[in-house]
Amino acid sequence: MQRHLAKGKAKAKAKAQQTACLNNLKQIGLATQMFVDDNELARKRTPGINIGSKRFNTFIESKNL
Repeated sequence: MQRHLAKGKAKAKAKAQQTACLNNLKQIGLATQMFVDDNELARKRTPGINIGSKRFNTFIESKNL
């Protein structure tokens, strides 16, 4: 029985780490978006530089964060 409890505890810990990682990614994405919004004028004056990532935003939205 103790082995089953250990497996459950390990799964819960892994899920908690996954959730923390996704939340950190969301915070990085939000900070990036705020930076982009604050510096939109500079971005428009610098052709060829892509700040921000649609792929990242799609990833976050798919995780329902």
